[in-house]
Amino acid sequence: MDYDYESHELLQDAVDEGMIDEKSAACGVAKQCIDQGYDSLSPAQRAVYDLQVVPHLKKIAERREIEDRMRGMPD
Repeated sequence: MDYDYESHELLQDAVDEGMIDEKSAACGVAKQCIDQGYDSLSPAQRAVYDLQVVPHLKKIAERREIEDRMRGMPD
């Protein structure tokens, strides 16, 4: 499995913006998922990831997409 740089960047943004505490279980689970894949997570870890991490990563990814589109628009 290849390292997921995009997910790592999204997670770092979520931590930097205070959405996810760097010392929280959610952050640890996210790091494990990025390093070892979703299949490496236990059912309890998957629940934490799905409920406490994914919504923040999606929000940041959507914001990035909008910003990219705005930069590409003519003045």
